[in-house]
Amino acid sequence: MSDENQIEEQREGSNAYCLLWVVSLIANLTLHFWTVGIAYSKSGLLAAIISLFLPGVATIFWFIKYGLYVGIFSSYCVAVLIVLALNIIASYPIWVSYWGIFNDENYDVEGKKSQ
Repeated sequence: MSDENQIEEQREGSNAYCLLWVVSLIANLTLHFWTVGIAYSKSGLLAAIISLFLPGVATIFWFIKYGLYVGIFSSYCVAVLIVLALNIIASYPIWVSYWGIFNDENYDVEGKKSQ
């Protein structure tokens, strides 16, 4: 495989991960506002305000509380697990580039063949 083909495949893959990252961002925002809505409906305005400013903590808290109250297979709990999986998949290229996993030593950061 030529160097140009390999670089082009890397660019196509990075475009797909960029799109996946945008989808993950939209899913996270949607889930966050859903969490704030659940907090407001179950515990009132103060809980909604606290949930608004602590998104990760609030999602974990309401996942557990809502999951125990309604059931772990409720639509909210399933959505939390799906968004979690989506975040893991979307962040994969970041971990690969940071830790150098599967990094070809013959190529530099820009994808050019090193000496």
